[in-house]
Amino acid sequence: MSLFQVGHDRYAAAGHGDKYSAIDQRALARVVGSVAVGLPVILWIASHLPSDNPYIDTCFRYSISHFYYAPLWGTVFTGALCFIGAYLVVYRGEDRLGAENRLATYAGIGAFGIALFPTSGWGCDTEIFAARPKLTMRLVEGAPTLDGTFDPTTAFRLFEYASVIHYASAAFVFFFLAWFCFFVFTAVDDNQRDTLGKPTQVKVIRNTFYYAAGSVIVLAILAMGSAALIPWLTGVPWPWWDADNWTFWCEAAALIAFGVSWLVKGRFITWLEDKT
Repeated sequence: MSLFQVGHDRYAAAGHGDKYSAIDQRALARVVGSVAVGLPVILWIASHLPSDNPYIDTCFRYSISHFYYAPLWGTVFTGALCFIGAYLVVYRGEDRLGAENRLATYAGIGAFGIALFPTSGWGCDTEIFAARPKLTMRLVEGAPTLDGTFDPTTAFRLFEYASVIHYASAAFVFFFLAWFCFFVFTAVDDNQRDTLGKPTQVKVIRNTFYYAAGSVIVLAILAMGSAALIPWLTGVPWPWWDADNWTFWCEAAALIAFGVSWLVKGRFITWLEDKT
C-alpha cells in the first residue's frame, strides 16, 4: 500500500475505494494552493488593519519575507512556508527516474530555508511600527534589561549570512515552481487525449493556466533580480523600489500564480475535470 496516491488519476475525482488507504493528493494540492494564494492576501490585509494592539499591528513591509519580524504575522509567514515546504518534500511525481521527486524535495528544503533563515532589515518606513527584533538580554536583579545598546543592523538579522541562505533558497524555490508549471503540470497523460491523440479541450485549458502561472513567476523573478543587480552594477540606487513595496508585489504575484496552478491541478474548478 502506498501512503500517497500515485498514478495518472490521482488528481481525478475521488472514487469509492478505501478513503484511508492513501493521502488524497487532490485535497493536498487544493490546500497548498489556498495557502500560497492566501498568504500575501492575509499579510496585505493585516498591514492595513486599524489596530492599537502591538501584537496585531504591523506596517506594510517591503517584502513578504520582512513580515518574519512582525510579532504575529511572522508566525503566519513561517508556518505557511513550512507547510508548503513539507508538502513539496512528500510530493511524489510520476517520472520513472525520480527526478521530479528529488527536485520537489529540494524545493521543499528551500521553502524551509526561506522560513527559517530570514532576510535582514526591518522592512518598514513608517515612523512607529511593531516588530520582534533579535536582542541580547541580561538579567539585572532578576529583571531582563538590554545588554548593551540597540543595534538595528544586528537586531533584524539572524546571523551574518542568514540573508544569503534566504535569497538562495527563494531563488531555487521560485525557479522550481516555474519549471513545474511549464514542464510537469503540462504533461499530457494517455487518458487526457481524444480519439485523434490530441490533448482534450479541458487539458488545453488547464495547460493555459499553467503556462500563464509559470510566465508570471518568471517575470517576478526577472523583476526582483533586476532590482538587485542593476543598482549594484551601476551604483545608482532604486529608492522607489522599496518605497512602493515592489518586492512584496513581485513575491505576491509569484505565490498567487503558484497557488492558482496547484488549485487547477487539484481541480478546485470543477469544470476543469477530465471527462471519463
